[in-house]
Amino acid sequence: MTETFDLPAFIATLTKGDDYAYMPLPDEPGDQLHMCFTEQGMRKFLATSDTPRARQMEAWLENEVLPTMRNSAAFKG
Repeated sequence: MTETFDLPAFIATLTKGDDYAYMPLPDEPGDQLHMCFTEQGMRKFLATSDTPRARQMEAWLENEVLPTMRNSAAFKG
């Protein structure tokens, strides 16, 4: 059985400002805004899925990305 994920329905459950924000990213042409999740918003996103891929991403965020960002305020990986 393949799991489907309804991203628009998930986004509707988020609280703008607490869970995500729209912002321009450097090096992107034009005035495109990108949805950027807060740590809280990303945790909510990952909690909606029990797939192996979601668990791998959660482990990567917890073990590599978040500790690096907390120490240097950036992650390049």
